[in-house]
Amino acid sequence: MPTYTLINKETQEEVDTEVITWSKLQEFLEANPQWKQKLTTPGFISDSKSVHRRAGTEWQDMLKKICLRKLKRILVRKVLSKYEATKEEVTQLFVCEAR
Repeated sequence: MPTYTLINKETQEEVDTEVITWSKLQEFLEANPQWKQKLTTPGFISDSKSVHRRAGTEWQDMLKKICLRKLKRILVRKVLSKYEATKEEVTQLFVCEAR
């Protein structure tokens, strides 16, 4: 439920309402003719960047390292199963640069 801004027609005082429904606002305005609703625009989101972009380059680098490590593990498993090599032989092929 939204809040509304009301203006007193006599004093030009502006007041923000509590969170109320549209029907409650209409009931209030009918019971209190000295108040009118002020037309306002809703707030707009000005930033359309993703959460990952806002996190910074360090976070981006960390995600890349995680993806590379996972990819290397997958490749090691595939090579192990296909060529029946030992784990030590295969891991020597895929040395992690991030260490």
